[in-house]
Amino acid sequence: MKKELDLIIFIMSSGSNVRSDNLTDTIVSLAKNIGENVKYKYYMVVDLDVIPLIHYLFFGNQYRGILDKDLVLDIVTTEKEKSWANHYNIFFEKYNHLSEYILISHDDLEMKTSDFWNKTKKQIKGYEDQIGWITYTSDFYYAIQGHPIPVTARCGFEDDRENWPYCYECHNFTKEHWDGWSTKENLHLLDMPEENRLVKIHAPMSSLFAIKSENQKRIGYTFPNWTMYTMLVDEDCGMSMLINNLWNVWVPSVYYTHPLRIGYRKSGNKWEKEAHRGFETKWKIHQKVTQKDIEYVKKIYGDTNLVWSIGRNTYDWDYLDKK
Repeated sequence: MKKELDLIIFIMSSGSNVRSDNLTDTIVSLAKNIGENVKYKYYMVVDLDVIPLIHYLFFGNQYRGILDKDLVLDIVTTEKEKSWANHYNIFFEKYNHLSEYILISHDDLEMKTSDFWNKTKKQIKGYEDQIGWITYTSDFYYAIQGHPIPVTARCGFEDDRENWPYCYECHNFTKEHWDGWSTKENLHLLDMPEENRLVKIHAPMSSLFAIKSENQKRIGYTFPNWTMYTMLVDEDCGMSMLINNLWNVWVPSVYYTHPLRIGYRKSGNKWEKEAHRGFETKWKIHQKVTQKDIEYVKKIYGDTNLVWSIGRNTYDWDYLDKK
């Protein structure tokens, strides 16, 4: 049975790094670029002092024609005792029946590719039931900041995982590009996959990623509650799809910039030790993978898609469609 909505956009905006300009750019750029004839709504989880901004954006006149009250599914106030995972899991349980897909977004990004959701649907057509998480090209570090850091996808068990950040599309760069060379002047060294094909990945980064509601529901996946925010939930969710023999994919032709206004951030990554401890307890492997971990994965998960990344490089593009 066809669902009421094509897409629900889930955004949580909470903590010391929240900025009204970042959140505005995120919400407006997604709306501007989502494409025509897409039935979608926003589900917002925000700190109490952010609610006036949300009302200004959706119920005021400033963005009339782009945003309006009909695009709001729900506005929820953050609760200190509830983590990002808690809030998302409650949302999904309550609303997954309404929408064909869920798009999860950070609150400090700018979507750069127009008609991105229609392009996504066109590319995944025929593969919908084979796909777990869907993500896009994040270009901030190498195209804007000038550092060779690929942040579209997480490394898995690939041979070049310890070469990070010289992996994925940045594998042609070297340390000298940190020491005086800007990648902005050397973008010809990028090795991008074919634009209009779906690329298999180990797991998405948590900045921007989507899933078919029924696929998440069918494997019973809920985000782990091991920190207050998203640290390592992306790797966990990607691996959970792979052990259920779904594929996580990257849509190279769709671009976004994240993070916005990085110089104004008040805090960096948090709860790293707690996240690593939670990840390693659940998966019985180290987040920084060892050869012993790889042997364990092959033994326990050898009949699943989780072993797919073993014995390859991150830039050995493996397309979901086999032309």
